[in-house]
Amino acid sequence: MEGSIFYCLCWGGWIIATFMMKKNTQRNLTAVFLLLLIMGASANIPLGVFHVNGSTVVLIVYGFCILAKQTTWKIIYSVISTTVVAMIYATFHLIELYDPVWIAINRVVMLSGLLVYGVILLVKERQMRVAILFIGIVQGEWFVALVLKKFGFHNDIGSYAFLDVLSGSIALMYSLYTLFKGFTYLEQFKQKQVRERQG
Repeated sequence: MEGSIFYCLCWGGWIIATFMMKKNTQRNLTAVFLLLLIMGASANIPLGVFHVNGSTVVLIVYGFCILAKQTTWKIIYSVISTTVVAMIYATFHLIELYDPVWIAINRVVMLSGLLVYGVILLVKERQMRVAILFIGIVQGEWFVALVLKKFGFHNDIGSYAFLDVLSGSIALMYSLYTLFKGFTYLEQFKQKQVRERQG
């Protein structure tokens, strides 16, 4: 069922943020952001001929707030990076419409993997990765909706399938971050043991 991945991961993230994170402003902001995403998922905002999901607006506002804090050159690079992410998203969808046979595994897993791979290659900072992923996916969704509108299809911007891909991408990105952080910690622990044996 579309949207089940989104709701499962958002509620899981909210539970972790509320009950397991240290009590600070980061925890509060994360919990509020996730609740806004969940509430916005059921709201549709008419915008011209399109219907925009409320969660999409929350994602764009978050992404632009992060970008507003950056220098001019980082903003220019971020615009290029979000365009690349948007093209990955839109190209996947348009090829999927043209020839759906080549999608051998679950489309959420496949598209999430492609998007995370692209963002990790383009951006180093974790918070910027999330912002560029949010803005890029929303731009890609707009592009797909504009292309499909020319052929008479009505595509809502920010459907539950979109939210599933988004939440899958964020979950994959944070899983990789946690995995790499664990490897770094393990390497430091091994080096410390070697030094203790030698000294």
